Amino acid sequence: GVRALSPLTSLTSLNLTHCPELTYEGVAALAPLTALTSLILAYCIGLTNGVTNAGLSAMAPLTALTSLDIHYCDRVTDKGIMALASLTALTRLDIGGCNKVTDTGVVALTSMSALTFLCLEGCTKVTKEGMGALRVMFTTLT
Repeated sequence: GVRALSPLTSLTSLNLTHCPELTYEGVAALAPLTALTSLILAYCIGLTNGVTNAGLSAMAPLTALTSLDIHYCDRVTDKGIMALASLTALTRLDIGGCNKVTDTGVVALTSMSALTFLCLEGCTKVTKEGMGALRVMFTTLT
């Protein structure tokens, strides 16, 4: 599985889209890949089976990440989004379709001052108040 990638410490980009068997353990196994700048975990069903927030917390060592795509990991909650706050190099974050994210999670993103792209498409629990908080914090957001 994903553990086989652990020795590839120079890897800068990884796309695991549609990996239905990806679990917390798989995400945690990415921790040694500290050179990663781009990580795509979109539509990973394993990430949506109750290990989402723990999986996102396990990404804390990936401080070089500038792009993270977790769209349609539909069990991601505000707690999972808050766990991403340590990834201060992120310039691109796609959480579209993460329909359990609310204004609370979106407000937590305001500490990520490097963000220039944020996808919230399908985040149905984010209201105009949450969007207003983003607008105030991020004048460069697209």
